[in-house]
Amino acid sequence: MIIQAAMRVFFLFILILGSPFLWADDEFQIDPIVLADHAISLDGQWQFYWGRLLSPTQVTDPDIQWQTVTVPGVWNDLVDNGNPMNHGVATFATRLYFHPNLTQNLTINFVRVSEAFKGYLVRADGTKVISMFEGGRLSEQPEGHVVAPDYLSFALPQAEGHYWLVLQVSKFIYYKGGIRSPVTIDTNQRRERLAVYRPLTHGIVIGALVYMALNHLQIFINRRQSTSSLLLSLACLFIALRSLVGYGYLEGLFSQPSNTVAIWRFRLELLTVVLPATIWLHFYHVLFNGVLSRWVLQISWIGSILLTLAVLLISPDWLAYVILPAEQLWLLINMVGITYSVLRAIQLQRPDARVALVSFGIVSVGVINDLISTRNAHYDLFITEYAMLLFLLLHAQLLARRYAVAIQNEIRLIHDNRKLTREREAAEREATIDHLTGVLNRKGLEVRLDQAWNTAIREQTCLSLLIIDADYFKQLNDRYGHLRGDYALAFLASVMRGLVLRSNDFYGRWGGEEFMVVMPGAVVSAAAEVAETIRDGVEKAVLNFENEHIRFTVSVGVANLNPQTGDSWKTIIQQADEALYEAKARGRNQICVYSGSPNSC
Repeated sequence: MIIQAAMRVFFLFILILGSPFLWADDEFQIDPIVLADHAISLDGQWQFYWGRLLSPTQVTDPDIQWQTVTVPGVWNDLVDNGNPMNHGVATFATRLYFHPNLTQNLTINFVRVSEAFKGYLVRADGTKVISMFEGGRLSEQPEGHVVAPDYLSFALPQAEGHYWLVLQVSKFIYYKGGIRSPVTIDTNQRRERLAVYRPLTHGIVIGALVYMALNHLQIFINRRQSTSSLLLSLACLFIALRSLVGYGYLEGLFSQPSNTVAIWRFRLELLTVVLPATIWLHFYHVLFNGVLSRWVLQISWIGSILLTLAVLLISPDWLAYVILPAEQLWLLINMVGITYSVLRAIQLQRPDARVALVSFGIVSVGVINDLISTRNAHYDLFITEYAMLLFLLLHAQLLARRYAVAIQNEIRLIHDNRKLTREREAAEREATIDHLTGVLNRKGLEVRLDQAWNTAIREQTCLSLLIIDADYFKQLNDRYGHLRGDYALAFLASVMRGLVLRSNDFYGRWGGEEFMVVMPGAVVSAAAEVAETIRDGVEKAVLNFENEHIRFTVSVGVANLNPQTGDSWKTIIQQADEALYEAKARGRNQICVYSGSPNSC
């Protein structure tokens, strides 16, 4: 008895579960009690007639031989008209019962009907026909046919009692035909709320994806070596584009339906599948420092480029027939490659590999879900963009941490480089400074003189040069010693430091007891005046060194030249030397200006 009772309960349970299928040919009840809670889905068995757009009144004609089909679904497996794409027209019909106490304003909603359609309500006895809506432009010939956008809603008229819902459908462009997604009847109030909520939600998601894309693109622009940021930016843009075109917002930018817009929307939607597959593979390859072979990446990019060309060039009816399955297979192949990359990174103990595994798992769930949605008419939930946001939250932390470490390393490197630069500059200065006197040494003078000489040639200005030599310096060393001689040289340098010179004038120790003053742009009279100032200052000075009073004098040779292209600054030094020797010959402690130059000024 217990077993028999259990069997009865089991069969009753099966009967309850199977009742929608057992009674699928009954009419759909448009009940206000049900509508108060949720929309009514018209999934189930519909009447189907292939090859003709039956007039609404023919729905009650007993001579019409209807087929029974499942909605949502496609008619490609039901008809055989010699056309591999099954282009043509068909009529769908199902029965509705509007309850008498139904007072709500209703809408009928279509997600995807391939491709154009027109709807009617027909009283069960055929005495009343109400033309309600048209999606796209219905036609029995390809010439007048225009594809309807996805996600359409139309107002239903007030009705009571038994009616037929008749849909005339035409398809001449894509591969799959029929009512491919659930048809629902809902209250106008709830539909209006959904019309606000749905674009708002999608807008937030798309906006977040675009923001993430621009943010990572900015990181790449600032740090060109951050290839992972560029790849992540591209992936975000493709996901945002997929959301934009996949939910029908592209068609909303145009006032009238257009086959051209519909075809390119489909092409763009396909492109958002094929290219991101390789981008993701490349992203994980870069993220984990080359866990894949280069030839794997090359094959992936070549395959994606070939599929992209096919998407752009192939005829529209073959896009869904050939390219879409090929892209879905290509996506799965690349996902296998990505999975291998992440697992390999975990095996190699690469940083953040486990975080990447979790984030990729989230995206994989979204991608697989969307693949199922595209192949199952009864399942129409797409979540890739939401999964992508979760992925970004994880990878934003991952990349931000890596970016922060990279910035810290760069700051440390910049600091080290600046320190090295300062040390190098100090060494260079040290190499050009005379340690005894603290003024430029011969090397420093040559560098500065070469620059001044080239400037004078370029600007066609003159240049004056003084060579100062301590008189009888050998005797001074012999008499007072080298320490006192060094002190005398340091004093001579201090005399030059005390000169009132221009900002571009410079001086230094040329060698031994010889000093040099270079005055770019100075005429000979100004140079001679400076020379006399130096001579006079040394002559009048008395040096006190360890209670000894030291006096000495200097002789100065002055040269002035207007350099010409091809001239060498050694020329003016030679002239100043000759003037110096002339001053020595005249008895020392005097200045002498070189007078043999035709280019002096």
